Amino acid sequence: MNQLGRKTASGGVVTSAGSVISLALQFAIVLPILARLIPPSQFGLVGMASAFILFFSRFNDFGISAALVRAENPSRAFWSTAFWTNLGLGAIMTCFALWAAPFVAAFYREPLVEDIVQALAAILMLHCLLLVPIAWMQRNFKFSQLAAIDLLAAIASAAVAVGLALNGAGVWALVGQQLTMFATKSICTLGVQRAPIGFVFQWSSIVEVLPFSLGITAVGLVNSLNNQIDNILIGRALGAEQLGFYGRANIVRLRMATLISGGSAYALYPAMSLVKDQPDRFCAMCLRATRLLMAVGFPALLGISAVSVPLTSAMLGSQWGPTAPLLQWMCYAGLIQMLPAFLRLGWKAKGRSDVLLRWSIIGTIVNMMAFVIGIAFQSLLVLVVAYTITNAIIALPFVIISLKSMGISRRAFLNAVWPQAMAAGIMVLGLYALELVFPSIGTLPSFVQLVLLAGMGAALYGLTLWLFYRTVVNELIAEVRALFL
Repeated sequence: MNQLGRKTASGGVVTSAGSVISLALQFAIVLPILARLIPPSQFGLVGMASAFILFFSRFNDFGISAALVRAENPSRAFWSTAFWTNLGLGAIMTCFALWAAPFVAAFYREPLVEDIVQALAAILMLHCLLLVPIAWMQRNFKFSQLAAIDLLAAIASAAVAVGLALNGAGVWALVGQQLTMFATKSICTLGVQRAPIGFVFQWSSIVEVLPFSLGITAVGLVNSLNNQIDNILIGRALGAEQLGFYGRANIVRLRMATLISGGSAYALYPAMSLVKDQPDRFCAMCLRATRLLMAVGFPALLGISAVSVPLTSAMLGSQWGPTAPLLQWMCYAGLIQMLPAFLRLGWKAKGRSDVLLRWSIIGTIVNMMAFVIGIAFQSLLVLVVAYTITNAIIALPFVIISLKSMGISRRAFLNAVWPQAMAAGIMVLGLYALELVFPSIGTLPSFVQLVLLAGMGAALYGLTLWLFYRTVVNELIAEVRALFL
């Protein structure tokens, strides 16, 4: 493996390892404690406020940090101007959030949302402090430092959240968790980064990248609307408690997607940007990454869908029962979204934000239909099922068109994902058959069920791959070994 490949691979491994530890901390310790101390309705209140804050955080950067990562040789003036531009945008967005808080609360008909929005508004400024320093660290493959910062922020925010919850702070424990996480990241990132930021402002350096950066911003805004409109509609039409149930299922999907693909995508973006004009290397990198990604993605997400009931009970407690069927379908939607992950990253690396924007708009319109259907039926389950179906409708033509445009054959792409999909499908069928043949499994404590079914699922997936797709297994092992040799 060449030097670029080693940097990319090691970066993906380090970032993913940090995500694994953070996820384990969140789902094994923090969330189970918080879910038993804080009712679903209060999770929903934070979800209402967060939907607003997260949407407007997309205005903080205007895609400038992404342009810095893929730029050939960004000047000192570019780095400095980008930092101060982001800081100014953050100040504007923070003031806007403080002003808009009463209107957000009025929209949801929840007075407490005003105070929560005003408290979370600080995230907009803290987020801006991070963007350029993180872009410098990503460009220079400083992934071990980034992973350490993320882990430290996760630990600090977890300690604050649990401490506040145990002392009866309720919804403010969740607010404190978010503020602590961003504050810790900002302090640590600014302390370790070495980006050439000075008291220089040269607007012309920003103007040069505006076509790409504004396109990325537009994509981000549309995607943010796509990701937050469900929270907005559910909070408005169905109330805080229903949003709390939905939000917990959605957070599992999002965190699993980050765990499985986030680290590798984060490390792969600068590498793909470097080989964007070398078609053979570009396509090979995309296919290899997709094959490794889906070797984990298929069994993880399909496995969670199969054990959603004991998982929800063990992780959240009995009061969160309505979350289980939502989580099951959310995993299907997450898997569909993950399949073309590196194709989307490829368009970004090639600077084709226009393609991403076009498909993001299409996706938002189609998914909006699913949300409206669910609201009309006053059913979260109908909403999630419809959302899964619309994602499948969007994903298929996007994959076909992207493969053709990038010069990747459909057969090569199918060969990269088909064995893992078949083995994971057999794994799920095996788990359902096991529960059918031995119904007494359902009477065991939820944690015992979870451990038993997860162990059986992992064994069945590995055995199926080994028996029927041994060549694929050997290739995957060789690729993983190449990361370290």
